Parts: sequence; C-alpha cells; structure tokens
Amino acid sequence: MELDLSSMDSIRKFVAQYQGIYSKLDLLINNAGVMMPPLSRTKDGFELQFGVNYLGHFLLAGLLLPQLRESDEARVVTVSSLAHKNGVIDFDNLNAEKDYSKGGAYGQSKLACLMLTYELERRLRKDPSCKNIKSLAAHPGVSLTNLGVYLP
Repeated sequence: MELDLSSMDSIRKFVAQYQGIYSKLDLLINNAGVMMPPLSRTKDGFELQFGVNYLGHFLLAGLLLPQLRESDEARVVTVSSLAHKNGVIDFDNLNAEKDYSKGGAYGQSKLACLMLTYELERRLRKDPSCKNIKSLAAHPGVSLTNLGVYLP
C-alpha cells in the first residue's frame, strides 16, 4: 500500500485502505525521516521535517489506534534521534515562517517524536481499552544511507 507521510490526504487514504483489509495491527514503526534539507514544505504546507518526521507519524498512529487495540500486545515504536538533545520546540516559529535552520528544524522534529512517544504512552496507560499497547522510542544509530544527502 502506498503511503506518503508528507501528505495528510495520503495518510488518511492509507489508513482507510489498511482498515478495509486488516482488523488489527501488532507493530507500528514510525521510522520515516527527512534530515536537514533546504527549506521545503509538505503538500499541506508544513515545514518538511516537522511535517514528515512528526505530524505524519502523529496522524498515522492516531488513526490506527482501533487496529492497535485489537492486538494482544501492540507496540508503537517511534524512531527519534540523539539530535533531540539539541531540539527546541519553537512555538513562535513552528512552521519556519520567520527563519529556518535545517539543523534546528531537524532537532525540533526529533524532540517532537520523543514527546509523542512519552505522551502516547501516558495516555495509553490511562485508557483501559489500550492496556495492550506500548509506546516506545528508539535511536536508530548511524548507518550508511542517503538520509544524510543534505549534510556537508
């Protein structure tokens, strides 16, 4: 099934298609990532790194909660990065409309991923219908991929 995490419409279409075929989901790994590109926007107008790395995963996980509830032991694993340590959620410039730092935007997106993990876990523990779901975070380490295509 096709999924473009830079498009809220694509995410909704993917989930509708998934829900039409499958009744449960055991494991969701939020691993899509964009790292330090020049300023770009998602199809919905969000700064690309925040839109793909965080907002796309947020919507995807939220829409798939009904299928996660049907699993005996579901896991939502969100891939963050040690770059979260340099991240600051800049609510006054969340969409990079005032200025843009590709490293700052990346750190912000990865900090947001970690916050998503913690907040989702907190909410899951409060909801009796979600006791079977765990929200976990991971740092992927470093591997030779084209993820760093925009790095010097």
